[in-house]
Amino acid sequence: MAWQVTTDPSVFVGAVAPLLAARRVELTVPAGIVDTLRRRGPSAFGDFPPVLAWWDDGTGPSAVAVRTPPHPLVVSDLVPDAVGPQVTAIGPVAAATGPEASATGVVAASGLLPRVAVRERLHRLGALAPLHGVAGYARVAGDDDAALVASWWAAFAAEARLDLVSPTRPGLRRRRRGPRRAVDGGSRGPVDGRGAPAGVRADRAGLYAAHVPAMRYGAGAVTAACSLLRGRGDEEVLLFTDLANRTSNALYARIGFVGVLNLVEVVS
Repeated sequence: MAWQVTTDPSVFVGAVAPLLAARRVELTVPAGIVDTLRRRGPSAFGDFPPVLAWWDDGTGPSAVAVRTPPHPLVVSDLVPDAVGPQVTAIGPVAAATGPEASATGVVAASGLLPRVAVRERLHRLGALAPLHGVAGYARVAGDDDAALVASWWAAFAAEARLDLVSPTRPGLRRRRRGPRRAVDGGSRGPVDGRGAPAGVRADRAGLYAAHVPAMRYGAGAVTAACSLLRGRGDEEVLLFTDLANRTSNALYARIGFVGVLNLVEVVS
């Protein structure tokens, strides 16, 4: 039993493809990161090369760990025997995201005191509930909406405490043209002359960011984005919520999302 480590996303995918396919919902975050690295190159998340690792228990890969410095390690569920060897294989870990036992374990094994900073839940869309009583309509954002989308993206990043890159006008064009690329969906209603009181960013992995300046339009924007994803044939529609935000968790449950997995962000 041992960790195998590479910086090449193609090598990683070649080794763990059956595991990613079998646990595609649970491993959506590491799979999405590696997919981005394959499409955009090794500098997609920063100037340092990625560290991509998998644990082979003797019968094949059973766990993965993805590190894109300076971002936290993303780790799947680990057996206890894999925690210490992981730190030996990839180096000390000061911050990690994953199942609580795994994330806290690798930080503690690095000789640091782990602290849970955020508790999240991964949700999967089941039966999409019909929406009633929401004024306005939904549409896909276009190039003329680039400034609005960028401002929402920045607001979401600040609210969610994320270091995110704001989408640019060329980025909007690429997403609209590229098959199964990101789509920015917004709902527009009679709030003011400009409208557009809520927005959701959706991509190949599901719902990535929702920004709802006018809360009463949030359900409409999310439902519209889910309908778009389902309509184009996406097999899974997923999203994460902060468990401390009861409002958003209740809203997504009403729409039809079901909790799948709890994760934590651990820092030292």
